[in-house]
Amino acid sequence: MDRVTLADVAKACGVSAYTVSRAMNDKPDISRETRERILKVADEMGYTVNASARFLRTGRSKSIGIIIGDIANPSFSISIRMIDTMLRKHGYNCMVFDSEEDEQIEKRSILDAIGKNVDGIIICPAQKSDANIRFMQEQNIPFVLMSRRFEHLNTNYVICDDYEGGRQAAQYLVDKGCKRIAYLTLEPYVSNTRERFDGITQVLRENQIGLSEKDCYYVQGGQVSHKEIVMKLLSKDYDAVICFCDTVTLELMCYAQRELTIISFDNIKSHFFLPCKFASLGVDKEKFVSALVECLLDAIEGKGKPQGVILDTQIYE
Repeated sequence: MDRVTLADVAKACGVSAYTVSRAMNDKPDISRETRERILKVADEMGYTVNASARFLRTGRSKSIGIIIGDIANPSFSISIRMIDTMLRKHGYNCMVFDSEEDEQIEKRSILDAIGKNVDGIIICPAQKSDANIRFMQEQNIPFVLMSRRFEHLNTNYVICDDYEGGRQAAQYLVDKGCKRIAYLTLEPYVSNTRERFDGITQVLRENQIGLSEKDCYYVQGGQVSHKEIVMKLLSKDYDAVICFCDTVTLELMCYAQRELTIISFDNIKSHFFLPCKFASLGVDKEKFVSALVECLLDAIEGKGKPQGVILDTQIYE
């Protein structure tokens, strides 16, 4: 069976191919009734949009690339689903790439996305260097950084207030009477690791509690298990731990044989049932995703200069 074309749909509807095209692109000069009738007929006939032809005709593919560091992390999964839902309302489809927090894989993902003519990219950067971000700038591809930033680069980004989040996490443990605190986190070149550390140490200094480099335990992003690092931490006499994310917290709780006060980041329990309770910092995820989508759409349309959005965090227990 031959593929159904725009002309076939137009003939079945008794209108021009031009009218069908404008109806499918939700143009304002097509009435709602006409658009709904055309879409219904197109669906019944099995019509699919030829993305390559549309790109050649309009310069837009109506597709977005999303590049994240660990697709298995529920925090990313929650955000991806919400981003996809929100972008669909604007007529966009999403393709997702997992960089495994590896810069080379990240670069291939960027090249694949550009090769598929995406209109823009949402990316949570691996951050060992800024090379891939500079490459996107050189390619003039609209993009927005998700959850992390390069302060020395002029880019769009949407993050939570990691410095204040670090302060909130440390104050939570201080209020619980904790004195021997460890920080279980990603590598120090990751921006939110550094910014949270700065907030944590500021509060602990104010309360005459020490946290030095030897109290920081670094896990590698994109890995399934961090048992070796977790067990090393548990071999020390800490009474509290600040964890970089909820998935690492769950792993820590699985191996811990004594009571620890734990506070984490991401608040995945807002969308998932968890079999154990712990405090976790997070942002309003709908506001976070709305800001990401708005920044990207503005960049695609060439509106204004790059903007940084920093959202307030709060503790969820």
